[in-house]
Parts: sequence; structure tokens; C-alpha cells
Amino acid sequence: MQENLGQIISFQGTPSTSKAYFVLNNGEVNRGQFLKIKNKKGFFFCFVNDIFRSNPYFENAMHVNEDTSNTFPVEDWHSTIVELKILGFLKTGKICRVSFPPYPGENVTLPTREELELFLGLIENGLELGTIENTDAAVKVDVSKLLQKHLAILAMSGAGKSYFVSVLLEELLDKSKLGIVLFDVHGEYKHFARPTNEFKDYSNKTKVIDCSKFKIAIDSIGIITRLIPDLSEVQKRALVKIISELRDEVKDSGLFTVGNIIERVDSEELKLAVNVRDSLIAKLRHIDSLDLFGKTSNLDVDMVSANTLTILDLSNVLDMQRKQLIVSYITEFLFNSRLKGTVIPHLIILEEAHQFIPEKASSDYAIARHIFETIAREGRKFGSALCLVSQRPINLSTTVLSQCNTHVFLRIINPNDLKHISESSEGLDYKTTEFITGLRVGEALMVGNAVKYPVFFKVREKKSQPQEYDFTLEEMAEKFTKKKDKKEKDLDLYLGI
Repeated sequence: MQENLGQIISFQGTPSTSKAYFVLNNGEVNRGQFLKIKNKKGFFFCFVNDIFRSNPYFENAMHVNEDTSNTFPVEDWHSTIVELKILGFLKTGKICRVSFPPYPGENVTLPTREELELFLGLIENGLELGTIENTDAAVKVDVSKLLQKHLAILAMSGAGKSYFVSVLLEELLDKSKLGIVLFDVHGEYKHFARPTNEFKDYSNKTKVIDCSKFKIAIDSIGIITRLIPDLSEVQKRALVKIISELRDEVKDSGLFTVGNIIERVDSEELKLAVNVRDSLIAKLRHIDSLDLFGKTSNLDVDMVSANTLTILDLSNVLDMQRKQLIVSYITEFLFNSRLKGTVIPHLIILEEAHQFIPEKASSDYAIARHIFETIAREGRKFGSALCLVSQRPINLSTTVLSQCNTHVFLRIINPNDLKHISESSEGLDYKTTEFITGLRVGEALMVGNAVKYPVFFKVREKKSQPQEYDFTLEEMAEKFTKKKDKKEKDLDLYLGI
């Protein structure tokens, strides 16, 4: 038999269909915990919004400065009052809308693991991301509910964002047949490709593509206008004519370069005004300097395959425009391939998403925004899912963020970020948003389509090997010193010193 934690009281116009209070008599409870109120017809499923202490003796200001240690048993008047948010009603194994309030005097108890799983929509064979705080219930979510309508992972720097993404990747590689494409801005996930005996080895399911060697063919005016959005109509017409002529000359193979286009612009055949011609050549030389364009594109549908993680390593790409165009081009290629049915249904994980899908930025520094907004609106119908990872939600496009039907929050304390996500996430209310600032490293809150109600949980431990960024600053310094000392000793031995 479950122990009663306390009883519902009449307090501040409650109990109601949305809120109740009870006096804690036994055990302990914590903010964010799930409890139930026993009723003759079933039980109310509740969420602990707040906890506070009460003592009627000290409601009188005259008593505050009295020394009662030997004259009055003040401690006997202490009580702990718990504020509950009523989420739903469970009756004969079915979840119902709350249409009547609990009665004062009804008992509050802990739900069982089975009741938690039923009420929150967790499933036995789902992706295991952690355990619900203060319980032994595992957070196992349906992969389609988590990803099909897109996922956003939001946290401040150092809150455990990359760690959680690694856990998600492990679960997908262990349990899903999806193709996984990860744009790795800082090279944080390349450890998945390294063989290991000490930890679980995912190297046979991982491939890394160095995007610094990536090339794009100039096969249409569209690619140029993404990088040069301020082209005049005269310049656009000239470029369309030149590209069309070059394509005809090489029989539509696309085997020409930006340099070939510059040569044609500089020729006398177009008869462009000097200022128009010189301006266009300057702009074309700028994009040629990005060292991104070649005669052909080294991209094909085989880059994505079932149950495989494809890491697109952007850590050696420093120019932001170049980085933007690579992400935009590959993402558009994958989405168009899904429309044609030539590539497997896949998940695109975009690290530092605010850099590529900014809320406010000039079009030449928001090259990737359009394709991500398109996938956010239409991708679920065609098997193209998004996972956006960001430490600055306020800089992230509201259009895309609002289309992510599941949000995972780790600690965020910036008030502007909190305001932005509260406006973009339907699953958050004022009280729940307050909880996000108090999360510790490794704790998370999930709201949205993947779960029926907001869930606070402890992220499970990783199975894969640590990444370079898992080490402390002191550990990295020690590692660097040992490596440097070894090089110097090897050099001394070589020189015979």
C-alpha cells in the first residue's frame, strides 16, 4: 500500500480543476515532481509547482521578535504546503480531461512507474534519454513523436547540450533505421568515428566528411544570388546569359568555374556599362576567393545511409559565408532528394543553429535560413526531420523554432532567451519557464509532442567515449604539456643530444 504524503486543504479558493494545495505530513517532495490525488473514481495526476512553509503563530507581527524556545512549542505549528498543478484524471486506465476538482481531505501519494509511463506517453522500446527526477522511471520516448515534427535542444553554454546530443545519437544508432546528418561546427562529435575498446564503439556506424574540401559547381544563377543578394537586374540578366552559354558549350555538364564567368563578364561582348561591369567582377572575385566553387560538386545521395551517422565537419571552415552556403547547399540537396525519393528518410542535426537560421540578419549572412524554414514547414510530410541545437535561442528564427513541436531545455538563465522560447513553445507556462533557470548540469526539461506533459529528467550517462571537450581546462593543459614534452624528448633522441 502506498504511503500518504498528505491531504488536500481548502486554500486560496482551491481545490479547483487546475490547482490544489496539500499539507505534507510524510516523506519529501520536490519541485517538478509528479504526484497523484486519490479519488473514488480514479486519481488526479499532478505536478509540483511550488513548496512553501507556513506557521500561523508568526502571522502576527508581534510574535516575530519573541524568544519562544522555552515558553511555547512553535515548532509544532510548522507546516509544509505544496502547490500542485492538476494535469489530468486517470480512470480505469484512460486519461481524461479534468472536469471536476478534488475534495479537501483527499490523500496525495506517489504514482507508480507504470502510471507515470502511461500518463506521460512513454513507451518500453523508445529512445532512453534519462530518468524522471525523483523516480526510477526511464524517459523512453517514441522516435517518430520526438523527431517527425522537429526537435529543438536549447541551453546556455556549459549546461550539457553536447552531452545530451551525444546520448540522442547513441540511442538513434542503437534503435533507429534513420539516416543521421550532423553539421558539426566545432568538431565536437568526431569521437564517434574513432574505434575504442574501453567504451561502446560506434565507429562502424559513423563517417566524417571534411567540409573544408567541399566543392560546389556553378550550375545556376541561384547559387550566385545566395551569396550576392544585391545584384541589380542588369547584372542578373548578364549572369543568366553567361551561365546559359557556358552550360551549352560544355553540354550541360556544369564543367566551368567562377573564373570562366569573370572572363566572360570582362569581355567586350556583353557591352555592360563600366560601373556595372566592374561592380559585378568585384562581387564575383569575392565569392571566388571563398575557394568553394569547382567544376563539379562532390556530393551524392550515398553520403546518407540507414542507421549511420554522417558528420559534416565544419571546424576547419572559418569564413561564415562559406559555412552558410555549404550548409544551405547540402540541406537543400538532401530535401530535394527526399522529394524525389532517392535518399533515405533522415534527421538533420544543426549545431549552433542561431548562426545559420538567425532571426535578424542581412540576407547574405542568412543564406541557409530559407531552406530550413521550408523544411520546418513541410519536411515532416516527406521524411526530412530537423534537430536544432542552440545556446542563443533569442537569435534563432522564430519561424523555425515555432515549428519544432518538441523542445528539450537544459539550463538557461538569460531573461531575453527565456522570453523568446516562452513565446515560441506552446508547452511552457510561466511557472515551468521558471524551472529552467534552476536546472543543474545534466538535468533537462522536455515539452511538446514527444511527451503528454512537461517532464523534468536526469540525462543518462553516455555509452560512447568522451569527446575532447569533456575534459576540464586543467586536464587539457596537462595533456598538452605531456604531448609537448614527448615531442622534445623525441627530437633530442633524434639529434643525439
